[in-house]
Amino acid sequence: MDEVYVSFDKLPKEMLLLILSFIPKNKLYQVNVNRQFEDAILDILGPIVLKKLRTTFWDTQMITIELKALARTLETNKTLKIIDFGGQLLQYKGFNIFAKALKLNKTLLTICLSSNNIGDDGAILLAQVLEQNTSIKTTRLNDNKIGCIGTRALMEAITKNQTLVKMSLFDNNIKSDGAKAITEALKKNIKLKTLDIGRNKIFIDDGIL
Repeated sequence: MDEVYVSFDKLPKEMLLLILSFIPKNKLYQVNVNRQFEDAILDILGPIVLKKLRTTFWDTQMITIELKALARTLETNKTLKIIDFGGQLLQYKGFNIFAKALKLNKTLLTICLSSNNIGDDGAILLAQVLEQNTSIKTTRLNDNKIGCIGTRALMEAITKNQTLVKMSLFDNNIKSDGAKAITEALKKNIKLKTLDIGRNKIFIDDGIL
């Protein structure tokens, strides 16, 4: 057995600890969190070498508490490589809760924020993260209503970032001004290998092709 995937659904902390005690520390790869928790889930996991965390927030009234719990542990966690918040509709307010933690984290490689409606304000916030974070290599920002302002901020960030190699902006609101910002940024950044801008309002005449 090379990897173990675990999903939690409204289990008490004691039960989680019992289940995890039977799993070799170096075998747990992914945890899917589908429960309400006030304790930071990574604290519950303790020294286990967790590489991927996938969250699903079912109770909208608990989102702030849960995000703050995650943010506390992201600041110091040294094993997590992938965090997936896809489809949670966090919006700017939710993303803002753990953005500071992302700036401080030194080991995270991939962050998925697709379908969270973070908009331009969230994109600006992520741009600030990318200017400081030195570990993130992949960001997925599909379907987030990011327009020209947010695109410009992200493109400015990648001209300064030396680690990001893949970014997806698929299905946003990028138009001609955003296309121009992308074109200029790609002239300056040689680290970025993949940029997905499909299903946006960009045309050949915008100069990016």
